[in-house]
Amino acid sequence: MEITFDTGYLDRLTQMIVEAPLVMLDVVERSVLPAIRRMAGSTLAVEPAVWGGGKRRWNSQRQLRAFWASHGSFGRGPEFEYDPPYVRTHDLVNKWSVMLGMGNMNVDYGMLGPSPMGLAATAGLDMRAGQDLTISLFNPSDATVFVQGKWQQLMHQDTGWPTVMNTAQVIALEGNDLLAIGWQTGIAERFRQVKGL
Repeated sequence: MEITFDTGYLDRLTQMIVEAPLVMLDVVERSVLPAIRRMAGSTLAVEPAVWGGGKRRWNSQRQLRAFWASHGSFGRGPEFEYDPPYVRTHDLVNKWSVMLGMGNMNVDYGMLGPSPMGLAATAGLDMRAGQDLTISLFNPSDATVFVQGKWQQLMHQDTGWPTVMNTAQVIALEGNDLLAIGWQTGIAERFRQVKGL
């Protein structure tokens, strides 16, 4: 009596396990990053209404005096001097990006326009390397920390600028759910392909 065993299925299953990190990266690019870009874009990249008047709240009298003594530059130089009336440049909201990182490599997915696909693979991110994958919100503007960051000034609070911390917490909770759902559906879809169903 001879028993034969088709190892093709096991080979395909092994291949699926090897490809699982790539499936996850595809899920992140297809589902998670676009959703995070939408959430962050609808909060952090939207300017509140311009201050409607009234008394401005400063963090201290010293801050107020320093602002006027330096013409609003706070020692950064004449190119940053304030020339009333204040006009928004929109730089702060236009510089927000969603970054996908692994190890010491980051890929910038931006915030505006259609969600780019395939940037991670093009940049050489390889989840099979066993490093953690991070998704972060980034803004290179010097003003971010004072307008939307951990040192948000009272005047910016009063104007209605959202904080990065509050937005990031909401996005992290939603992002975790998206990752879990994406993983389940992505792997299930790949598993059906392996089984030939």
